[in-house]
Amino acid sequence: MARKELDAMGPPSLAETKVIAVFVLVCALWSTVSLHGMATVTVALLGVTLLLLSGALAWTDIIHEHTAWDTFLWFGGIVRMGEAINDFGLTTAFANSASAAFGGWSWPALMVAIVLVYFYAHYLLASNTTHIVSMFLPFSTLLVTAGAPAELVVFSLAFYANLSACLTHFGTTPGPILFSTGYVSVGRWWKVGLLISFVHLAVWGSVGLIWWKFLGLW
Repeated sequence: MARKELDAMGPPSLAETKVIAVFVLVCALWSTVSLHGMATVTVALLGVTLLLLSGALAWTDIIHEHTAWDTFLWFGGIVRMGEAINDFGLTTAFANSASAAFGGWSWPALMVAIVLVYFYAHYLLASNTTHIVSMFLPFSTLLVTAGAPAELVVFSLAFYANLSACLTHFGTTPGPILFSTGYVSVGRWWKVGLLISFVHLAVWGSVGLIWWKFLGLW
């Protein structure tokens, strides 16, 4: 059946062949970045340029893709802003300051406070990677030093960094793509995201802890 469908499609056109060639080139450059040092964005722009120069893609095709440009502006700008904030050390400084403020607490109370700060700090971030890289180490170190079980700390901070992506429309990669469809307003997304965050914290802070206790993580 699949063979018949392929035969019905016929051989690839010249434009399709150009697209395939550029796709293979871009993937090859992305996978060998350690050899040539080209940035991911540079490779992507190179691919678009080659498609335009070869005639496989017209400029009108690009400007008519409003959803794609909307996603590009939301995600590209906000993610880069988050990366810049992390590069300047602001998120790390925030994490260290928050850690210092809770010094001397017993580990159960400290765990609750740190998880809440860690979770809702994602309002300021547009990347799970930035969130974990900048805040995981100082918070986990503080909790383990206070006596919290290391496995419980690691699992909690790892999961909550991803669960907090529900808070905003730019909280993780699929967010801007879904938001660009225009079905949900910013206010509604943030309101529903906040409500979902309460559900996440309630479930993972009760059933999750019981299950992890059963597994022997604490």
